[in-house]
Amino acid sequence: MRKLAIAVGVDGELQTELGAALPPPSAFLFDDDVAAAVLQSEAAIWLASMLDVVVAGRVIVIDYARESSDLVEVRTYADHGRAGDPLAGIGTKDITADVDLEQLQRAIRPADSISTQAEWLGSLGVESLVEEGRRLWEEGAASGSLAALKARSRIREAEALVEANGLGGFLVAQWIV
Repeated sequence: MRKLAIAVGVDGELQTELGAALPPPSAFLFDDDVAAAVLQSEAAIWLASMLDVVVAGRVIVIDYARESSDLVEVRTYADHGRAGDPLAGIGTKDITADVDLEQLQRAIRPADSISTQAEWLGSLGVESLVEEGRRLWEEGAASGSLAALKARSRIREAEALVEANGLGGFLVAQWIV
C-alpha cells in the first residue's frame, strides 16, 4: 500500500486532500494497514537529541500517548471542552495529538519500558508517600498547621495523578542510556 500525506489547502475555504506519497524513511514509520497517521518528525528529532545529550540516565516521556499509530487521535479544545473538526474555526481552539510511541520507536529505537502513569508512580512508591500524608493530616488536621495542609494536598494530588480515567492513564515511556 502506498502511504500518502494529507495536505491542507485553501480554495475559498479550508479543505483536506491527498498529497504526494510519503518518501522513505517516513513511509516506513507506519504499517501498511494504518489508514491515516500524524507524522511526528519533530518529536523524533527531540527524542534523538535527548538520547544524544544524556550520558547516563533516562529520557522519560509522559503524555497522552498511544502504543499503536492507528490509535493516535487528533483532538481540539475550546471553552474547557472538546471542539470538533480541527480545520473549522482555525485560531479559535487548541489542537493536540497523542504522542505516537510506535512511530517514535521505529524512528529512533524501542523504549526500554512503557507503562501507565499510575503504574509508574506506583513503582516509585507513591502509595507510601500518600500513607505518610494521611498520617500527618490526621495528626495535624485539628490545628490546621501548614504541615497538615501540605499533607492533605499530597493526598489529593496523588489521587489525581493516579486516576485511571485521568492523568493516571497517561503513558510513560522510558529510554535508558
